[in-house]
Order: sequence, then C-alpha cells, then structure tokens
Amino acid sequence: MSEITVGREVLNAGLTLGDLGLYVKLDQLIEEMGEAGDYLSVEEMVEALLGGTVGPIPGATADELRAGIERLVATDFLA
Repeated sequence: MSEITVGREVLNAGLTLGDLGLYVKLDQLIEEMGEAGDYLSVEEMVEALLGGTVGPIPGATADELRAGIERLVATDFLA
C-alpha cells in the first residue's frame, strides 16, 4: 500500500479515531480498486473491508462499518 495523506479539513472535522481509521482504510480500498473504486456502494465497501481487501479490521462488524461509512458520507469526505 502507498502512503495515505489525510487532509487538514478531515483532521479538523471532529471525527473519532475509529472514523479516521476507517477513512484511511476506505481511501486504500478505493485506490486498490482503481477506477471502479469510485463507484462502490456502501454495501460493496462493507463486504470488501470485511473480506480483508485492504488488511484486517479487528473486531469490526458489518453494522459498525456501515454506520461509519454513512457518517463519513454525511461529512462529504466520502461521497
């Protein structure tokens, strides 16, 4: 995996550490998937994360990941 840079606006958004970690994992996932990554649905993201596409997410459940992704979408950092 390549280096991920998290912008100041993301860091200043008041996200939890868990959501910041999820943001990084999703950034890696979208990069890994190439152009197709730009069009993933929330459910496809959840399935890919649980499947270990970008490494393990210990203890994460589908519901937790779905809720985290929806929080990130609501902040406009993930659309």
